[in-house]
Amino acid sequence: MAVVWDQMTTGGGHSHLEESMGVLGIPVMTKPSIISTERSIGEWWQEKLMESMREASWEEKRLAGKKRGWQKRGDHFMREFLPSLSL
Repeated sequence: MAVVWDQMTTGGGHSHLEESMGVLGIPVMTKPSIISTERSIGEWWQEKLMESMREASWEEKRLAGKKRGWQKRGDHFMREFLPSLSL
C-alpha cells in the first residue's frame, strides 16, 4: 500500500511504478490491484479531508461566536458539503 500511496502523491502510475521497481528488481503489483488500492486510499483521504473540514468549520464557528462575528455568508457551502452541522 505504501508504494501506491507514494505513486499517488508524486503523480506516478502503474508504468512509472513498473519502471522504478524494475530497476531494483522488485516485482510490481498488477495494474488492477494498483487501481483497487488507489481507490481505497482515495476513499480514506476523502473521509479524512471531510472530517478535517468539519472540525475546522466548528472551530471557526466557535471562534466567531466568541467575537460575535459569525457571518451567514457561505452557509450554502456548509449545508451542501457538511450536512451534519446545524447553522
